[in-house]
Amino acid sequence: MKKKKAWTTLAHECVDEYNDTIHSSTKYAPSYLMFGKKPTISPLQDDEQLTLEEDRRIGFQNSNKSFQTNKNRVDKNRREHNFRTGDKVYIENGNRMNRNKLHSVRKGPFTIVRQISNSFYEVACGKKKKSFNYFHSSKLVPFTSHEVTSGGEV
Repeated sequence: MKKKKAWTTLAHECVDEYNDTIHSSTKYAPSYLMFGKKPTISPLQDDEQLTLEEDRRIGFQNSNKSFQTNKNRVDKNRREHNFRTGDKVYIENGNRMNRNKLHSVRKGPFTIVRQISNSFYEVACGKKKKSFNYFHSSKLVPFTSHEVTSGGEV
């Protein structure tokens, strides 16, 4: 019969195993790059015995290359909108997973009150004069005048 372990012990063992596993972006185990601890699961590249500093440099380059690849993949479908104060926009209506089948996809149109940063905007989206909310540009869709609105929702 196996001896039962506390979940905290199991969690620590899982984290240790994860940190000893070679990461896909750096091509090295995190525990090796951070602490110089050789992984017990799989051997490092035994054909070349490089120094820890050299391995860290290579891991950093691999990580940057992986980051750039992922960034290019994500940015391929990204549309850049340059919203200005006074522009009319629609706002995404919550998370798709939590939205009912018949709920509208977007609300609006509403007016942008001001730009807070490169990607955040203050939008007048309430019935009261001082009812403002802040939205990331990815949640905003430009309003075009030929679209018909029905009760503030699209």
